Formats: sequence, C-alpha cells, structure tokens
Amino acid sequence: MLVRIGLAALAAVVCICGSSRVLTAGPIPAPPLPTDVRADKVPTFKADVMPILTASCVNCHNDKKAKAKVDVSSYDAVMKIVKANDADKSRLVQSATGKGAKIMPPKKGLPGDQVAVLKAWIAAGAKND
Repeated sequence: MLVRIGLAALAAVVCICGSSRVLTAGPIPAPPLPTDVRADKVPTFKADVMPILTASCVNCHNDKKAKAKVDVSSYDAVMKIVKANDADKSRLVQSATGKGAKIMPPKKGLPGDQVAVLKAWIAAGAKND
C-alpha cells in the first residue's frame, strides 16, 4: 500500500514538473558560453571574452598560479599575450589553436566558435569595456 502511494506521489511530481529530470542526479550544466559572433556585433572583453577564459583557462593561468608565466585572469594580464588588431600573432589565439604555441587547453584547444570570438575581439582592437 505504501509503495503504491509513494509511486503515485512520484508520478504526480513528474507530471507537475513536466519532466522526468527530477529523477536524475548529477551536476547542473553550466550556462552556455558566449559564442555568438555576428557581423554587426563586436565581442566585448567582459561579456564575451572573459567568460571563455574563465571557463577554460583561469584555473591554471591566474595571478596566483600562472603556469608558463601566463595570467589571463584580468584584462591587463590578457593584454600581455594579445597583439591588438592582429589575432594570428597573439599568443592567446596561437595557444587556443595550437598554431605557433603549445595548444591550450592541453590536447584539445578551444572550440572553433570560441576561437572566433577571441579573434573578432582582437581584430576589433582588443578593447576593455
């Protein structure tokens, strides 16, 4: 009897929520990173670039733990590895693509859409917003 009541209550919760996701356990997925590069929108450091760096780079390259003496935890630090207006000569892009520098993140680099955001920001002058 108690099993039937328990199952009925569980079914009611699933119906009310409209999803069986209630039954699954696991990490909550992170919000998607900004990767929208449109011709009419220049990426900004704060809204577009920093979230990519925070998700993929800052854990190892910050002011306290600067692996390979690289820190990407702030605009001023990032500008030490960026050549404004020339993405292909910027160490940041070279590392993200593995062209001219050791690929970062290790073994995989950044996805193409995120590299496109970095390149567009740099090509637009790598300004701090």
